[in-house]
Amino acid sequence: MQDETGPPAESSLLPMASSSECANLRAAHAARRARLMFGCYRTGDANDPEMYTAAVAAVLADFPPEVMDVVTNPRTGLPRKIKFLPTVSEVADACDAELRYREALRLLATQPRAKLSQHVEHEASPEERERIIQGFDMLLRGLAKTNVVGGDK
Repeated sequence: MQDETGPPAESSLLPMASSSECANLRAAHAARRARLMFGCYRTGDANDPEMYTAAVAAVLADFPPEVMDVVTNPRTGLPRKIKFLPTVSEVADACDAELRYREALRLLATQPRAKLSQHVEHEASPEERERIIQGFDMLLRGLAKTNVVGGDK
């Protein structure tokens, strides 16, 4: 049975493609994801469905395929979170938020513990530091189980 979220992102193809091929792949993927998301809502919600889909695809194309997939996924993205057809601005905001989330996870997973403890605003006791580090470790283990850290969501 085919997954209703559509084909996977072409991110594995992007490193082998030229710059223009890469842009074309990203634009095509964005158009597919915009159509998928648009299809999750009642008909008649957009004044001009073709224009809406093109505008959302243009916004999505500015982001990595993995971000497009998360934001447009019917199970976890905007179709699941909001009842009415999202505005182009809401799509862009969701993509920006997902990009920030992924960057925070990447930094959390790659920064040494000593560097993380430097971000504490007050001088924490050794016990507080250990509790914070254990909390980050638990978070990373939980995220690793869901394949968020070091992979696609």
